[in-house]
Amino acid sequence: AREHNLRGDTVRIPLERLTVVAGVSGSGKSTLVRGVLLPALRQKLERVTEDPGAHERLTGWERLGRAVAVDQSPIGRTPRSVPATFLGIWDPIRKLFAATTDAQVQGFSAARFSFNTPQGGRCPACDGQGVISHEMSFLPDVVTPCPTCEGSRFEPRTLSVRYLDHDIGQVLALTAERAVEVFEHHPKIRAPLETLCELGAGYITLGQGSHTLSGGEAQRLKLAAELTAGARHLPTLYVLD
Repeated sequence: AREHNLRGDTVRIPLERLTVVAGVSGSGKSTLVRGVLLPALRQKLERVTEDPGAHERLTGWERLGRAVAVDQSPIGRTPRSVPATFLGIWDPIRKLFAATTDAQVQGFSAARFSFNTPQGGRCPACDGQGVISHEMSFLPDVVTPCPTCEGSRFEPRTLSVRYLDHDIGQVLALTAERAVEVFEHHPKIRAPLETLCELGAGYITLGQGSHTLSGGEAQRLKLAAELTAGARHLPTLYVLD
C-alpha cells in the first residue's frame, strides 16, 4: 500500500481462517497482499519470487510451508487443454476405458483414448480438437464443430468402446455434476469433480476448451485442483485475487 498510509501500522492476518482485504479502489489492497505479503512469505520459505515491497518484518510465517496465488489467469489457450486434463482425471478415465472388455478385445491401450497424441484414436480431421478453425481475412477466426467427429474428438472405432453406456466422446460432454454420478466408485476421479461442484462450477463440462472459460471459472478449477491435493500439502496460505 502507499508508504505514507502504512508507515507505523501493523497488519495481522489470522491463520486457518478466510480473511478478506477490502477497501476502495486504489487504497492499496493488491499492493499489500500481492506486492508485500505473498512475496515476503515466499522469500522466507526460500521460494523463487520477486522482491517484496517495503516492510519492516514478517512474523508467524514459520507455521506455513507453502504460499500459493490462485488468480483468474487462463489455464490454457487451446482446445487441447480441458478441465479433465487440468484436474488430472483424464488419465484415470482413459485407463477405465482401456480396461473394458471391448477395448481389450480390440487391443486398445489407454493411449488409444488420448486426443492429444497421433498414436491415439483421435479424429484425423481435427487432430482431436473437436473443432475446425477457419481463417477470416481482417476478422477473428471462425471456429465450428468438426463435421467428421461432430465435436467428439475421436474416430468411430474408439467411440465404439463404452463405459457404463458412455463412449469416450460422451464422457467429455458430461458436466462435472453428472460425471460425479458416473464415476462415483472412483475416488480419484470423483473427488476433484465434487470439489468443483462445491465451488459452484458443476455446470462446466469435462471437455470444454480451457480457452473458453471465464476468469472466475479458471480460478475455481485451480482452487479445486489445489484443495483436492490438499491432504498431501504442507500448511498453505492461499491468495485469491
